Amino acid sequence: MERTTLPSGLKRLTMNYLSCCQSSVIFLGEASKLRRVKQGVPQGGVLSPLVFYLYISKLPQPQKGVSITSYADDCTMLTSGNGIDSMCSKVNNYLSDLSRFLTARSLTLSPTKSAA
Repeated sequence: MERTTLPSGLKRLTMNYLSCCQSSVIFLGEASKLRRVKQGVPQGGVLSPLVFYLYISKLPQPQKGVSITSYADDCTMLTSGNGIDSMCSKVNNYLSDLSRFLTARSLTLSPTKSAA
């Protein structure tokens, strides 16, 4: 967050939003105790799209022939090339770069959704 170009007031608001999160689960009409959320973004939160955008705006640049599109809280990788092997190689190389980037930020890819 420190390296973003957001105005300082918006940075503070976002950091406060993320640092004070608590969550509970309701099961069969019974609510669990509130627990502090240590990582992640509150689902359905008003600032969640902004926080998601902040993360994806810093993604590593993909190589030629690979592009990233996003909608809501999903990203899709598109590729083009002369053969399936070359396209799979491009996507898998970028997935490796992306995995390192995310790991450094305590995030992970969903492997079942991320295979070429």
